[in-house]
Amino acid sequence: MRREEIRRQFEERRAGRPCGIKKEFDMLEYEFETVSCDYGSGYSLFGGVGLETDGHREIILRRGAEGWRYAGFVPKKQRAGGFIESIELIFERETEGQA
Repeated sequence: MRREEIRRQFEERRAGRPCGIKKEFDMLEYEFETVSCDYGSGYSLFGGVGLETDGHREIILRRGAEGWRYAGFVPKKQRAGGFIESIELIFERETEGQA
């Protein structure tokens, strides 16, 4: 990467603009989808039982076919002991509207 490009990206980050998003995109819209986590089989080497998500791959593939990008996840419901019972998958896509 050239020095000028690195400097431009640094200035964009410092100004609070997300780096790497093309300028022609006016804004992003987000949607969330809940996925439950179930107890899996087996035990962890560090104690406790494993957890499995139910259907997360199918949801990500379906949303991708609809034009959404997977952006990440956040725990939606968590027990006091730290076990995650459900998560929300986050999807984003560009919109045509003005910000």
